[in-house]
Amino acid sequence: MAGIEQCEANDSASSLIEQLYKAVHELEAFKDASENKVHWTEIEQYFCNLEVTLKKKSEELVAKEKEYEVKEAETLALILEKEAVVATKEQDYLDRVQGLKDAAVAAIAEARANFRPTTAESLDTAENGDTKLAKAIADEWKPKLSNASSGAAIDNSLEAEAFLQLLATFRIASEFDEEQLCKLVFVVAHRRQAPELCRSIGLTPKMPGLVELLINSGRQVDAVRFIHTFQLTERFPPVPLLKMYLKDLRRNSQGKGGNSRGAAGSQDDINARELAALKAVIRCVQDYGLEADYSLDPLQKRLAQLEKAKADNKKRGGDSGKHHPRKKSRPNGGFRGYRGPPGRQAPPVYNQRAAFTGMPERYTHAGPNPYNYQIPNQPAYVPQANDQRLYYYSQDDKVATSSYNAAATSNYGSYSGSGLQPSHSQQPFL
Repeated sequence: MAGIEQCEANDSASSLIEQLYKAVHELEAFKDASENKVHWTEIEQYFCNLEVTLKKKSEELVAKEKEYEVKEAETLALILEKEAVVATKEQDYLDRVQGLKDAAVAAIAEARANFRPTTAESLDTAENGDTKLAKAIADEWKPKLSNASSGAAIDNSLEAEAFLQLLATFRIASEFDEEQLCKLVFVVAHRRQAPELCRSIGLTPKMPGLVELLINSGRQVDAVRFIHTFQLTERFPPVPLLKMYLKDLRRNSQGKGGNSRGAAGSQDDINARELAALKAVIRCVQDYGLEADYSLDPLQKRLAQLEKAKADNKKRGGDSGKHHPRKKSRPNGGFRGYRGPPGRQAPPVYNQRAAFTGMPERYTHAGPNPYNYQIPNQPAYVPQANDQRLYYYSQDDKVATSSYNAAATSNYGSYSGSGLQPSHSQQPFL
């Protein structure tokens, strides 16, 4: 028992010694910390020195800033002074250049004033010489075109157009009678440049009468071009005129077909006339934007039908010519006569030109064909009822259209001839 107690006493003593050792070490650690502690006076002195250093640097920066401001002001003043000098020099140069320009302009004006009479006189002389020469040529040329006293017709529309171009180029149309010029215009009215040519020679006031004359002569397509060029659509509506043109053509074609029953050449000629008329009307409608008032579908269908028939006729005519050649009888009883070398022109059979019988149609027509172009299953052309081909003409053709004054026709002599007979009455246009 005693031994156990002694052991316990020894253990407690050793633990106390260990605790005491730890306490002594802690005291030594606090002692070292107190010896290494920085004093407050040292800290205060440090911050005071730092403040003084910062103040010095700030004062130095302020002084440098003031120096820069002074230098900037001096630089700006120098720049302004140089700009003023440059502006002064620039103005001096501008004044000198302007003075030189004024002197040059004055010299040019003086030179023009000195030479103007001579130049103007020479130009006037040249222009007057050309105009007089053109007038002399026109005076000599005009009697060859037409005889105003007898109202003879003109043989060549190209020659008439060239004559009008001469008058327009040298502005000598005022030297001639307007009625005579209108006769020439009527001859060349089928050409597309005819309306502008009329405007250039000063015949604008005469255009309503010319349009009436074209309408009364069955040349409604030509009249529509003049109507649109001179803005006469309110007085002469173009769509009824085109419908009237096709209606007259159809009526006249039926009449001609009835007079020459069974003739294939006559039927081909009628088809060619109708084909050309349809093309002219379609082109006129497209050129002047009349599709809204005049539908082209029936016309185009009929056009395709005629072109197909024309192609079939040519094909069948070629086959017929191969198998059945036709011999042409000779008026001299079979004697061939002298045949010249190649390239030599044969002497003309007729020495005189046939008299001009009137203004031909605007569109050329197919001549009579020596072969039979009749299509199989197609009967010989006979007068047909009016409703057979009405499908390609609109029914509003039957609407009564305004008639036109035919009194102007008598003013143009024999130039008013035409191949189509107008269906409208010769009443004054309202």
